[in-house]
Amino acid sequence: MTAALVLPGCGGGRNSSAVIPAHQLPTAKSVSPASVPVPPMARSAVLPPSAMTSVRVPKGEIQGLGWTQLPGGALRVAASPDGSIWVLSSVGSGPDRSIWHYANGAWTNIPGAASRLAVGPDNTLWVLNSAGGIYAYNGSAWTGIAGGASEISVAADGSVYVISNQSGGPYGRGIYHYSGGTWTQMPGAAVDVAASWDGGTYPNAIAPGGYYVINSIDSLYYYNPASGYNQLPGGVVQLAPTTNGGVFALGYVTNPDGSHPIYYNDLSTTWTQQPGAAVSIATNATNVYAIGAAGGIYQAPVLGPPHQASIVGGGCGGLCQVFAPYTGSPHAIATGLNVYSAFTRLARNPSGEIIVRTGGYSYGSTQIPNQVSVYSPPFGGPARAVTNGDGQPQGIAVDPKTGTLFVSGLHPYENPTATITAYAPPYTGAPIATILSGARLMVVDSDDFLLAYEIPYQAGGQFGLYAYASPYTSAPVSLGSWIDGIDDMVVDYPTTNLFILVSNAQGFYVYPNTNTPVIKYVPVANGSQANRLAIDRHGNVFVAINGNGTSFDPGAIEMHSPPSYALSQTITTGAFLPNDIALDAAGNLFVVDYNNAGLRIYAPPYTGQPLTVPGITGPLLWLP
Repeated sequence: MTAALVLPGCGGGRNSSAVIPAHQLPTAKSVSPASVPVPPMARSAVLPPSAMTSVRVPKGEIQGLGWTQLPGGALRVAASPDGSIWVLSSVGSGPDRSIWHYANGAWTNIPGAASRLAVGPDNTLWVLNSAGGIYAYNGSAWTGIAGGASEISVAADGSVYVISNQSGGPYGRGIYHYSGGTWTQMPGAAVDVAASWDGGTYPNAIAPGGYYVINSIDSLYYYNPASGYNQLPGGVVQLAPTTNGGVFALGYVTNPDGSHPIYYNDLSTTWTQQPGAAVSIATNATNVYAIGAAGGIYQAPVLGPPHQASIVGGGCGGLCQVFAPYTGSPHAIATGLNVYSAFTRLARNPSGEIIVRTGGYSYGSTQIPNQVSVYSPPFGGPARAVTNGDGQPQGIAVDPKTGTLFVSGLHPYENPTATITAYAPPYTGAPIATILSGARLMVVDSDDFLLAYEIPYQAGGQFGLYAYASPYTSAPVSLGSWIDGIDDMVVDYPTTNLFILVSNAQGFYVYPNTNTPVIKYVPVANGSQANRLAIDRHGNVFVAINGNGTSFDPGAIEMHSPPSYALSQTITTGAFLPNDIALDAAGNLFVVDYNNAGLRIYAPPYTGQPLTVPGITGPLLWLP
C-alpha cells in the first residue's frame, strides 16, 4: 500500500501484476439472499459485564501516539454513530461469538452470537451468523431478514449491502442491496463490502451514495452509482471508510500472529502506514477502532482531511466556512443558528469536530434556548445535541488532549442554580463530572486543568478565577479575584502560562504556571476597549481593540512578545473594529469586524494590506 507494496502501474492485489480490468468484476452467479431460508439465531448465555472486563489482554499491544486501549478482548468491532462500539468476544470457540456493547465506559452483553456485525445510522446493530443468517437488533429484540450472507455493511440511508454466502466466481460472490424490504443484486463480485457515509466528492470517481468492495485477490474498488466501478490503488483485506475524506484499511500482508498492517488513505494521493497492526477495524465520525491479534481493543481519533485548513465563523445565516487560501466564497455549515450573541463560543476537539454554544433569545411568545451542538467533519450532516439538564448553557471549553467537553450552565429554578458539566466524547451520554460553579469563561490547559472564571449566580458564590484538576471532583485552587470581570482568557500550551484580559483594567495579566507564580500586569492602549486575546506558537499575545464597537475610536490589534510582553507591534485596522481574532500555525492573523463587515487576514509581518473575505463574522475558529 506504499511504494514498497504497490509498484508503479501495478494493481493492488498480492497476486496482481497489472491494473485489473473491469471484466474481472463479473456478475456473480449466486442465489438471491431472499430465497435462502433464515437459519436460527445462535444463542449464548447472558454474561455479566465482568466477563468482558476480566479478559486479560496485553497492555499496549498496538503502540504509537494516539491509540488508547479499552477494557476487554474481541475478535471483531463495529462502531456506532453515537460513539459506542459493538464487538464479538475473543472468549470462546467456534465461528459465532457472544456480542457485547460498550457505551459510557461500561460493557453490556447482548443475547445471541454472531460472526460479523455492522451498525446503521440509527444505531441499529446488524449481524450475520456462521450459517449466513441476517439479523437486526433494535436495542431490545432481534428481527430476522430472509437471506444468507457472508459479509455485511450498512449505508448512511439505513439500507444494507451484503456479500452472498452462496457460490460465486473466481473473484468473489454476489453483491446485494437490501432496501425497503427488497433485495437487488448489484454488478460485480467481491468478498467484502463497505458502504460510504461520506458526502464529499474525491478523485477516482468517489462520490456520495456508493460503496467499496474487495475482491478475492485483495483488490479494492469503489462503486459510483453514476459511473460504476473504479479501481483504487493498494491491496487490502478489510476497509473502514471515514465520513471526512479518508479510509482506514488492513493491508493484504499477513503477519505471523495473523494481524495486518494498518493504513490510511486520504482519497487524493497515497496510502500511509499507521502504528500497529490489527485483525479488525472500524470507524465512526470521531474515532477509529482496531482489534489487535491478542484481542486488545483500541481507539484513536479519526484523521482529518489533509490540506483542509479553514476558518469558521458566524455568517451564512448561521455558521459558515472558507478554506485556505481563503479566496473562495464561504459555504454554510449550518443555518438557523443564533451565533451573533456576545457569549457565543466555538471550540474544536481532537477529532476535528466543531462545538458551538449558540445564544438563545426571547421575543414575545418566541422562546429559543441556548444550546450546544457538535458538527462532525466534513460538517455537511446534522449536529449532535449536548444537553446541560434544563439549564441555559453559558460557555464551553474542550480539553485539547482528551476531547472532554465542559459546559457551564444556569438552572434558575433548581438548586444548585449554576454548574459546569463535563462530557466525554462523543458527548451523547451522561456527564462524567458535575462542578458547582457559575462559570462563563473557561479554558483547559495542556495539563488537563480546567480554568474557570466564576460569577456569583448562587448564594455564597463569589467572583474569581479557579483551577480544577482532573477528574474534577475535588475542591479547586483559587487563582485570584477580579470584581470587574474577565473578558477573555487564553493559555500558551507549550508553557501553560495563562493570560487573562480583565474588564476595565486597561490591560491583561500573565499568570505563570509555577509553584510560586509572579503575576505580571501588561497595559494596553485603550485597554477598556479591548475584548479578545489570541496567542501564536511563538508565545506572542495578540489583543483586539474594538473601540467599543463604534467608529469614533479606531480599531487595532496589539502584539505583545515574551518574555517581557512589552508592546512589540500595533496592527492598525482603521474603521475596521475587531470583534474576534484567531491565528493559524503560520502566524496568519484572522480578524472579524464588530459591524459584520467581513473577515480580514493579515500575513506576517502584518505590515501589508490584508486579504478581505466577505460574509464571515464572529465568533472565529481556525481549523488546521
